[in-house]
Amino acid sequence: MFIVVLLIILAFTLFDLPFLIKRKNPLVAFAYSFLLLMGIAIFYILIEDLPVASPAVYIEKALNLILKR
Repeated sequence: MFIVVLLIILAFTLFDLPFLIKRKNPLVAFAYSFLLLMGIAIFYILIEDLPVASPAVYIEKALNLILKR
């Protein structure tokens, strides 16, 4: 399943590649690549049913660090 979705994402990327090259804007290419990689990572986490820590834990630790000083 993961391989099939990766192939579909690769097909979409190959379709979008000429438009990204034509714009010659590295920021657009970076944003596109970043969002694509984030999507692949989230998809992999969902498919593998990996446990994900709650962001509230990290926010609480940061706030405790700031407020205790």
